[in-house]
Amino acid sequence: MVWSSFGYSSPERSLATVMGFEQLGHPIGSLSSIVSTLSVLLTPLGSIGRQNMRVTLATEFLPESSAAEITGGVEAYTHFVGGRLGDHHEVEIVARRTSGDSIDTATMDSLLGRVLFMLRSMFQVWRSRPEVTIGTNYVSHPAAWIGGRLRRARVVFWYPDVLIGSWRSGAFGKFGVVFEYLERAVLSLPADCYVAITETVRDKLIAQGIAPHKIIVIPCGYDPDEVARISRTSTGEPPQVVVVGRLVPYKRVDLVIEAVALLAAENWDLHLEIIGQGAELEELKGLATTRGVEDRVTFRGHVRTHAAVLEAIAASEILVSASEIEGFGIVLAEAMALGTAVVASDIAVFREVSQQGKGALHFAQGNAQELADQIRSLLADPQLREQQVLNAREVCREYRWDKIADTTSTLIENLGARREVSIDRR
Repeated sequence: MVWSSFGYSSPERSLATVMGFEQLGHPIGSLSSIVSTLSVLLTPLGSIGRQNMRVTLATEFLPESSAAEITGGVEAYTHFVGGRLGDHHEVEIVARRTSGDSIDTATMDSLLGRVLFMLRSMFQVWRSRPEVTIGTNYVSHPAAWIGGRLRRARVVFWYPDVLIGSWRSGAFGKFGVVFEYLERAVLSLPADCYVAITETVRDKLIAQGIAPHKIIVIPCGYDPDEVARISRTSTGEPPQVVVVGRLVPYKRVDLVIEAVALLAAENWDLHLEIIGQGAELEELKGLATTRGVEDRVTFRGHVRTHAAVLEAIAASEILVSASEIEGFGIVLAEAMALGTAVVASDIAVFREVSQQGKGALHFAQGNAQELADQIRSLLADPQLREQQVLNAREVCREYRWDKIADTTSTLIENLGARREVSIDRR
């Protein structure tokens, strides 16, 4: 295991403190971001509290370079928000660096390594002498809490999702119950503030007994500067559909292959590109062969840089996510910003992110025929597709990493000043 802490720097932004066994200068371009319909004491930055606070962000994985080898939402948050926080505070990030060439899923085989990482992280958080700590998942939350409390720091738990109930569904294997007990134990640790990335996640936290006044909703997002550097390259001949995500059962990539097979049976000429890696790869390849569409499906595996992923989305007419479990769905926001039409499963989170269908078309969860129908409607009607793209550009203005980071910085300052988090629900 490579154990590291990372500091972020660039010519344009202040240098965050670096600590740990290994140091890596990690330049990040200008970020972009948010606003939630809520606000965290959105007093102008710096008007209360103070800047230059010592902030330690504990997370499992961090991209190893500025190329952003991102394989999930937690890495994206740490990469884009962690760097910008260094503009206002002394930021230390406790993490394992990753090239993204493999993914570490929640399995019994990974449990011991995660526990050892958590214990080492606790020490590193404590050693950093933080005033505010931020944990990003059920592994790093205890490290942020214990290491922070030993320094009498304020503790923030960033929540990408609450999976209690889902762990037992079979989506995470027969030992999912072990991770459910672990998550329940983490939720019993009283943090000073909980950052939920959607209202849906907020509701899940409340259902688990977290006081509503301690929760603020700050969404995930995309980097507008990075998006601006990407040119749309789609030719539409044949039209391309793209899927971006881990190849695990709950992402339901199999459903997308089934939909392509249904459309191929109607003589629709289209191509499916699948970006991602995971345990289902060979099974999905077999499904494409069985359904007779192996020549219409390309499995690209892991695409190393984030820019290359965005280029693939921009080269497609439609991005599809058939996922059944999500906390946000960053790839939806990125596709909206890039001008690629979105079709997503009709789950609560995707409804929220699309603003009730304004920025995406939805289909009934698990229904391949309805998914095929929605893809067909966009391919058959360019005007419909263009209108959806225009609507989506309005929707995605809510999801910018720079605004998300600024809101997070304000939250940190207010917590450091020992002010309570308040939420304006207008």
